[in-house]
Amino acid sequence: MPEQLFYHLRQSTLTTTGLAIPGAVQLPPETGTLYNPYSVAAGDSLQSLTGIFSVPGASSQEQMVAIARANLTMPGLFTGGQTITVDGASVTTLTGDTIQAILDRFTTAGHPVTLEQLVASIGERTDLLQDEAFLIMGLARVPSTYEHWKLSSLAALYHTDLAPFAAMNAALFGIIAAGVTLSVTVNGATHGTPSTQTYQVQTRTGDTLNSIVSRFNTQIPTSLTDVVLSNQDIPLIKAGVQLLLPPANACVSVLIGAGGNRFPSAVFPLNVSLEISRDAALIHPDFSDNEPTRMDRTVIPPVTGRSAGSNDPMRIAEFARAFREAIPMLKLATGKPGSVLETGDTDDGRSDRDLWAVVFTDGGISKIDIKAPVHYQELPDLPLPRYYALRPLENKLSAQKATPFRALKDDGSLGDPLPVDYQGIDLEVWARKFLADFDLFLTAPYTVPLWSLNGGALRATLDSLIEAKDKLSQAIAQGLTYVLNQPVTDGPAANDDPALQSARAQLIQRLKVSLSKAYSTDVILQYDSHVIARGFDKPARLAGHLTADTPAEAASGTQPKFAFGNAKTALTTDDDYVNFLLNVVNETLQELLDLQLTYNYQELEFDIEKTEGICEYEASNWLTFINGDSTVSADPSLSINLGRAVIPLPLRSYPELPRLVSQTTEAAYSGGNQPASIAQAKEWNYNMIYEHQDAAQDLITLTLRLNQPYQASTTLQGSNQLPTLMQTLGQYINVADKLWSMLERLLTVSGIGLEENLQNAVATFASLALDISESWQRHWLPGVNALKANASPQTQIFDYSVRLVPDQQGRYYSGLNLCYNTVLPWPGVNPPDIIVSADGKESVTLSKGQPVSGILTYTFPEVSAAQFPVNTRLLLKLTFSGLDIMNQQNGVSLVGVIRNRDLLKINGSAGQITIPTNRSFIYETPMIAFPGIATPLLTWNIPFPFGASGGLVSAIRDLFSQILGTPVQETDLSVAIQYGYTLVPATAESEALVVTMPVLFKPRFRYTDDVVQELANAMNAWNSWKKPNPCGGFWNFAINAFSSIDGSPQLPILSLNRLTTALRSS
Repeated sequence: MPEQLFYHLRQSTLTTTGLAIPGAVQLPPETGTLYNPYSVAAGDSLQSLTGIFSVPGASSQEQMVAIARANLTMPGLFTGGQTITVDGASVTTLTGDTIQAILDRFTTAGHPVTLEQLVASIGERTDLLQDEAFLIMGLARVPSTYEHWKLSSLAALYHTDLAPFAAMNAALFGIIAAGVTLSVTVNGATHGTPSTQTYQVQTRTGDTLNSIVSRFNTQIPTSLTDVVLSNQDIPLIKAGVQLLLPPANACVSVLIGAGGNRFPSAVFPLNVSLEISRDAALIHPDFSDNEPTRMDRTVIPPVTGRSAGSNDPMRIAEFARAFREAIPMLKLATGKPGSVLETGDTDDGRSDRDLWAVVFTDGGISKIDIKAPVHYQELPDLPLPRYYALRPLENKLSAQKATPFRALKDDGSLGDPLPVDYQGIDLEVWARKFLADFDLFLTAPYTVPLWSLNGGALRATLDSLIEAKDKLSQAIAQGLTYVLNQPVTDGPAANDDPALQSARAQLIQRLKVSLSKAYSTDVILQYDSHVIARGFDKPARLAGHLTADTPAEAASGTQPKFAFGNAKTALTTDDDYVNFLLNVVNETLQELLDLQLTYNYQELEFDIEKTEGICEYEASNWLTFINGDSTVSADPSLSINLGRAVIPLPLRSYPELPRLVSQTTEAAYSGGNQPASIAQAKEWNYNMIYEHQDAAQDLITLTLRLNQPYQASTTLQGSNQLPTLMQTLGQYINVADKLWSMLERLLTVSGIGLEENLQNAVATFASLALDISESWQRHWLPGVNALKANASPQTQIFDYSVRLVPDQQGRYYSGLNLCYNTVLPWPGVNPPDIIVSADGKESVTLSKGQPVSGILTYTFPEVSAAQFPVNTRLLLKLTFSGLDIMNQQNGVSLVGVIRNRDLLKINGSAGQITIPTNRSFIYETPMIAFPGIATPLLTWNIPFPFGASGGLVSAIRDLFSQILGTPVQETDLSVAIQYGYTLVPATAESEALVVTMPVLFKPRFRYTDDVVQELANAMNAWNSWKKPNPCGGFWNFAINAFSSIDGSPQLPILSLNRLTTALRSS
């Protein structure tokens, strides 16, 4: 250790007169031969420089002459256009003049002057010296203006940066004032201390900046830069001491583009270097072959100035902006391509030239035009991109009986096939499970053992898995198709459509990276591109991302979260396509996105070439644009403002079936609200309640069937055809749990081999994966899985669709649209009253509007809107009121779900425009019916007078007209007629006291017009026979009406027991 060595040698005699101390420098007594570089600052003069530098000379004039003589031929010293007068003669300076050039100009003008005369004339002038001009000066001498100077003040005085100025003088003795307290404050989080702390050091006689830093380091790790920056405003440097200056910046200007712009290629490394060479005659023969002796080359970094208002070096982004202003057709980029440059390669094969220029003019990228290609007649002012998505593997639940299934044996192999039945399978669930498992198996923890163990014998299995993944990528992409029906003008969406093939190719690239992630892609947006690009020897692409400006509600965080993948624009063909892959976090919240899109280029991929033997892997070089978002996309040669895109979001999962809760009937008038007429007594209400958790893409279909025949079936049957893909996925799903319990042992395997059952399990997984990949390829072949339409529902009387409407922020339900799908106006049945409730929520009655174009809008009360967030599972009670029992004699409801129909709805000049969804994406569940038919029974025991005038036949005919309607329907009835007599009239407090006597009972019969006369004759005969007292007497009819629907129960649907008219004869 140094301190131990000095301790043991403390009494030894030094053999020399000096002691070398590391990190310390003592300037010699005579410094006349030492020089400093200096960059002139604005306002400097020869006179002012004599006050801050050590310059030989007894007087100020002699010192200025000494400065001038030392810099006699220094170029770039004077500003142009200034007049210099000596002894009445004048000359004008030119930019970049030297002192000798000025002397020569006086001589040429016939007025030669001496250097001393010139200096006497210009010495005090502050307008002559060029800012940033270079001068050779003596050592800097700190003025005596202050006793002690701040480091920051000295750096400003000498027109240099603080950190290099301090570094040049860090070792100098005798410049530090003693007794000054310096401090360094460190952040606890970055230095591992509990909190922010301040450390102090007091300067001593003989200190240097290096020794001060060393003492700080005994307390906390720090650096010279940290110490200087922390104490730059502390008076520390003594007046009168001599200092060294760091190398001065030299400015060399070159005029670019004077003879037109010529570039080596469309993309090239940007390299600026300064070469200094010696005359060969001045080199000793022994060093004539030494390259560094003859020439030195220095690469100039892109930091040629200072940031505005700062001493910090210019950052690369600022340099790029300045470069763009100077050469707007070039865009700067950074990167380390590995195969482009033949020189300057580092040991790792990558170029050390990391600043590049990309040409955006003739000879490079001269035009890029990207636009939306789809035009609908209904939307003349809104061109849209093409929208692609993976269509559902099946748009209905799948089922099949006696499907061959092979169980997994304990040794990891598959057993003999056994039949198994599948019912109600959503194939998407199985597919996503398998793809996630496949991705997991191809990760390093599982594949490394296959590659390394058993002497590499299992590598063939790994190869087959890679082959299966390639097949799967191709097969899955075949399911990509148009989301919307294309306009006729754009032609049919043929399978070999180049636009569709481009989108599929983009998806395949993503699938090869991750099957499960790419499979979850919601939508691909495609735009047409027209490119003019030259100067690329191999294929190249611009890569960038979309930014989306959403409506105001998005700023509040209510818009569904979504992300666009980066997209590439090919630069090697004139016409092509740009595809953007979109993923939405929760598609169920919204059926579409309405966005303003901007495409920003960030990177250039070039020198693209396929690598043989690695599944068509493309090798390439990449550059990243500096300030790419704000500069590249704004280039005038580019037209890539994508504008508005209204994006449909198909949901690729089978919808949940609604739950039918109850259906009931009730009299329209009940409780204290008694019917006032026979017509009101015939009215009844049908109530039905269902429960469902709606996705934004869901449309509830509701059918109300009245007068439903009792023997008719109300359940729709679906197809149970099983595609081949279902068989292979089903085989995998049924063994997956047990198979993975074996495969997980790969994570802990040790030694040199795998046991036999684990080898069998790996082989089984590979075999199943290959089977699935091949069946998936067959799944989309023409005719193998053609679209199968669901059966049409039976004849309907009232057919509705129900869609919940979210508020503008998409957070809560604000309304409900009820669409009547038959004809308008609403015939025979009033629109239902709707009550909404949810688990733990208070029920609310929706306000009913008026139907407009077949749609009736209901609104939630404002006070309760926050009770029902979007995606809440809701109970909806629909009440169809005021049904006429003789016209609507029973009721039953059927409920189903249609998913993804009419996803794209846009408000146009002619109102809301709906673009139909491709049928491949539409799910339709079977219509689920209540298990029975709701039949009302209306029984009334309150009096209904009839036939106030006319004879008995007229009164009876009027009664049947009121009950059966006009024209009178042939309905089964039963009639009981009584004679009634009022003993005590009714009062406000009590009903009348009445006695009755039976007159006639006619059991169930089919009503005809002859019945009226028949009943009148029987009543007249009884009246003639019994001769009842007419005063206070009346006729009382009790009539039961029976359902006329086929198969109905032998029960009445209407009982009117007190139909009264005055006692009289025909």
